[in-house]
Amino acid sequence: MDNNQRQLIEEKALSLAKAQIVIWTSRLEENGIEIEDISIARSGDETNYFSEIEFNLWKGNNIETFFSLIIFMEGKQSIDLNDVPKFIDDEIIASIEGVN
Repeated sequence: MDNNQRQLIEEKALSLAKAQIVIWTSRLEENGIEIEDISIARSGDETNYFSEIEFNLWKGNNIETFFSLIIFMEGKQSIDLNDVPKFIDDEIIASIEGVN
């Protein structure tokens, strides 16, 4: 897979993640939780390539919890784009249950 294809997949994952966070925003705010702006972190070369989106959930000035959506690991796609919304839902639900 070339860099352009990889970037397209990563940008689509980021777009899906942002859309899913919008769905959760009001419920999280009800619990006093904010999600830090998200972006893609990348590292490695072709065989060791790794990319992820980190989600940091804050309550006041304290980090409440965090999780990562790994897009590529060891140069291979780790998550199907169709699974991104459910992954985020599951992680946020687990985070909220931990807060309440």
